[in-house]
Amino acid sequence: MKSVSHPRHRPLIAVIILVIALTVLLILSAQTKNRALEIATPTLTLTPTLSATLTYDQALDAANQAIARNPLDSLAYFQRATLYAQHKSYDLAVADFTRAIQLNPTGAAIYFGRGMTYISIAYQQKTAAQQEQIAQQAVADLRTAQRLGYALPADVELAVGEIEGQLGSPATTDQAVS
Repeated sequence: MKSVSHPRHRPLIAVIILVIALTVLLILSAQTKNRALEIATPTLTLTPTLSATLTYDQALDAANQAIARNPLDSLAYFQRATLYAQHKSYDLAVADFTRAIQLNPTGAAIYFGRGMTYISIAYQQKTAAQQEQIAQQAVADLRTAQRLGYALPADVELAVGEIEGQLGSPATTDQAVS
């Protein structure tokens, strides 16, 4: 198995991780505000302008309230995890994505969100070994999302293939640490 700890692999994997992290922030940003507002006010039909004005604190409060009302609501955990990920609270995001997966193990978007969060975490790691371990977790979740029907954006698909090439073999969900 190839190791990304080789000095020539470090810059490539760091660039790939950065590209994926930026992509996920753009994708999740639009989804989060709209869904958090729906959670907070399920009986109202709101305009896109109003949902765009929802603050992070309001969206987080709405997700917290939804979880308090129904602790088995995987969508509420997914929503809160997405908020945490957007605000770089990655440990909290992974915990909520993991809880959402426990509640809904076939939720492709949940695996995608956790995989992209792992990519963001990997980018922050100081050593190549840490990057490699977290990259394996990310690839496993992203491939699981794909197997469950989630269409990976083209740039994410390309980056995942590059990471798999650097790692030497595709990761499986069993290799990932939940």
